[in-house]
Amino acid sequence: MVWMKIRVLNILQWSMIIAILSIAGMVLCLFLLVLPDPSVDFLSRKGNITNIAVTKTWQEQDSRLSEITLTSDTGIYSEITTRVPRRISTPLPVAVILGGHRTGRDAVHLVPEIPGVIIVALSYPFREQASGFFGKLSELQQAVLDVTPSVLLALDYLFKQAYVDNNSVELVGVSLGAFFVSPPAVLDTRVKRLWLIHGAGKPGDILAHQAKDRFHLPPVQWAVGHSLAALIRSHHLTPERWIRQMSPRPVMVINARNDKAFPQSSIDALHQSLQQPYEIMWTEGMHITPGRRDVIKQLTKLVFNRIAIIQ
Repeated sequence: MVWMKIRVLNILQWSMIIAILSIAGMVLCLFLLVLPDPSVDFLSRKGNITNIAVTKTWQEQDSRLSEITLTSDTGIYSEITTRVPRRISTPLPVAVILGGHRTGRDAVHLVPEIPGVIIVALSYPFREQASGFFGKLSELQQAVLDVTPSVLLALDYLFKQAYVDNNSVELVGVSLGAFFVSPPAVLDTRVKRLWLIHGAGKPGDILAHQAKDRFHLPPVQWAVGHSLAALIRSHHLTPERWIRQMSPRPVMVINARNDKAFPQSSIDALHQSLQQPYEIMWTEGMHITPGRRDVIKQLTKLVFNRIAIIQ
């Protein structure tokens, strides 16, 4: 009898905790949703390039690689690595890649050399200098909002380079990068085509899905995931909000059939938001990571053969 009372009390306590977390999560989301939309300032936040620092150059096979840091008069910076063929007779098409946070501009090393295509990889504007939870959270919030101006700054630089075919600049978002490339592609109408590779929509659903490893109860997963998504203000950048505005420029979407990183609802949300012209392609296997060389090889062939052939 005593055991039953204890069990009932535990159930009641957990029910109250879940209810409180769920309500707190909803209140937080509603509060953050009514804050001013920062995307209206993306273009002015980008500013103009005031400094171009080439920090490293070297050669690999038939390419010349350069690490470059761009700084604008608004304080925005963009760290990129360019891979340009050593012998160029005419301007070439460019694939500008935003991949994972940890990979950043080192993504140029993951992509094999593609004849006739220049590769440019970007890093995220997140230097992790703050200390303490709230300091790091504030830094992360600002970094998330600075991704679009940072990408726009890199595009400004590339469109001024003699080796770039200004009619053939394509923006490629891979994994995490697929959540961030839609706004700069929409805002910079010089971008010819947008690629979203192994991406999705509904960041709150994705974070809730990933919270399953730490929290076993669905209401807690929902509250945690959607609260985190609201805290970093991801609703201002989410692809399904922006992707419709790409038309009439084409959007190419590639998803993996065995992608366990996202719930199906988030992939469906991305696909349902597409406007013509677009193409959805499916690959076999799992979500792309730097260690899955077979996945990288498959995607490289699929994407860059298209970029090279269409010219």
